[in-house]
Amino acid sequence: MRLLILGPPGAGKGTQAARIAERFGVPAISTGDIFRANIKGGTELGKKVQDILAAGQYVPDEVTNEIVADRLTHEDAQGGFLLDGYPRTLAQVAALAGAERRKRAPHQRQDVGEMRFAQAAQPAVDQLPQ
Repeated sequence: MRLLILGPPGAGKGTQAARIAERFGVPAISTGDIFRANIKGGTELGKKVQDILAAGQYVPDEVTNEIVADRLTHEDAQGGFLLDGYPRTLAQVAALAGAERRKRAPHQRQDVGEMRFAQAAQPAVDQLPQ
């Protein structure tokens, strides 16, 4: 099971993600939680993100995509996952589709399905605040 929860800040994505993840036994993955944990832990990623946020900027897609791709390789996410607030941009949609494709065996790859996923996500992405 792979689920996405999208919505503006404060809409309750995290609350619902925790409930759904517990119900279905999959990890709820929040980029915000990962960023905050890295900042608190003083990691290289945390320092980088802290500097970006202190400058009033958004964390670039490349950084966000990298941390999500890494998190999806963890053992607990192999049977499925719930993404809380990610993807937020078309670049993130493409990166997620690519990460999922790379996880599958060559005979299981379905680029057409990824294209449909990206097209289906477009209206939701367009409505998110930038």
